[in-house]
Amino acid sequence: MTDRVLLSIGGQHMEAALGHTFERRNPVTGEVVTVAAAGSVDDAVAGVDAAAAAFPAWSSTSPAVRLGPPLEVEQLHVHHGSELEDLDLVPVGRG
Repeated sequence: MTDRVLLSIGGQHMEAALGHTFERRNPVTGEVVTVAAAGSVDDAVAGVDAAAAAFPAWSSTSPAVRLGPPLEVEQLHVHHGSELEDLDLVPVGRG
């Protein structure tokens, strides 16, 4: 199974503007593990522009609200750490 990895810009998941991709392969089997969008300068500029547009609202939120997403990720690691570790090992041929 090959996973598709898209860019995340302004809260949207999308292909690269130029449509370019790159493959990550399992070095042991040669199997394609992921096909990812290969961002260009235009994609990077779009990301910076989206971040700049989001900054005023983000900066007015409390630290407690900003801490929510990192804490959610931590909980995923606590409850699903071994599964995540297994997935992380696939691209290096150990999963």
